[in-house]
Amino acid sequence: MNRNRFSLVLACTAILVLLAASCGNHSKPPSDTFILHGKLKNTNGEKIVLVQMKVDSLKPLDSMKIDDNGEFRFRYKPKEVCFYMLKMSNDNFITLLLDKGETVEITGNSRQLANEYSVSGSQGSELLHELTQFTRKNYKTADSLFQIQVQNQDSVIYKKIKKENDSLYQILYEKHQTFVRGFITKNPTSLASLFALYQIFGRQKVLNERDDFAYYAMLDSSLTVQYPKNDFVAELHIRVSDIKTFKQELQAAKAKLDTGMMAPDISLKNVGGFSQPLSSLKGRVTVVLFWAASSQPSIKVLDQMKWMQKKYGPKGFTVYAVSLDKYRQQWEEAIRKYKLTWINVSDLLEWESPVVKLYALETIPHALLIDRDGRIIKRGITMEELSTQLYKLYKF
Repeated sequence: MNRNRFSLVLACTAILVLLAASCGNHSKPPSDTFILHGKLKNTNGEKIVLVQMKVDSLKPLDSMKIDDNGEFRFRYKPKEVCFYMLKMSNDNFITLLLDKGETVEITGNSRQLANEYSVSGSQGSELLHELTQFTRKNYKTADSLFQIQVQNQDSVIYKKIKKENDSLYQILYEKHQTFVRGFITKNPTSLASLFALYQIFGRQKVLNERDDFAYYAMLDSSLTVQYPKNDFVAELHIRVSDIKTFKQELQAAKAKLDTGMMAPDISLKNVGGFSQPLSSLKGRVTVVLFWAASSQPSIKVLDQMKWMQKKYGPKGFTVYAVSLDKYRQQWEEAIRKYKLTWINVSDLLEWESPVVKLYALETIPHALLIDRDGRIIKRGITMEELSTQLYKLYKF
């Protein structure tokens, strides 16, 4: 090889190296920046928006027109790892969890971005994709059950269909709970687990602070170490601290609910909107039943309670049912559906109701039997224990 040809090869090689380095710098962001690149099908020059999700607000960061090839590219310097929305419209978006130094690739269908997309290059966003895809699949099944009910609402077998669908929905809900608990257990150091922790399925929280406090505490301890300055983590830490304080207050309240003590008075409004104090029932043996139409375990005890009211009601026994529901319609529908003719009251504050702390409630259903003078006979009484107590009191 002559010297001129050798020099030409070296020059060409150098150019290729420079080009490769240039391409590498283009695709790999600086350590303080993330790049979000997407290629979508079914586009027509629409605008796509990148929105940062804060604890109490949404902050639009940038927007651009998708090019003729369906591509877009965002570059952003975040202060820390955070949640973002990539939005085509208010009802067509996906949620991402992005951090510094990530090069993220999005592909999908612009017409149904939430239903048809894939993500790579961001572990947090991939976890969110796993979570949201499972959730959407379950939502689709739940919606199918609802549509079957709507289509058969005038059918003679509507009640049978609704009962079957309610049972299937409960199985679906419990399946979703199991998935979310497993998701958090496998990913205790990812902010994606926060997204799982606060999920809503239908009208119910998938996990709640009472039954699933261990998961709240797990994430609080792990994420506080991992992300000590993150606003979402700080909000969780405050919530966990409040729950711990509340649990301590519950223990103090329990000390005032021993057998023989006076039952704390309750004065809530009935369905008609009039106050109905518990103290107005002195002279009658009373069960205070804490329940909710949204609580399946609560529904299961209603038939037993109705049977006891029917048997002992004429002898002076009554039920004072305190609902921890949120929605008036759901509460009133349950009263009509299950023919609850006893005293029904609620402030529709769910677990924020003052009666929760007053009666140290941790789960529902929860029943408390009080005597004619308003003194506690048994706190946390089961239906079997109640039946035995009433038999002893009324001798039949």
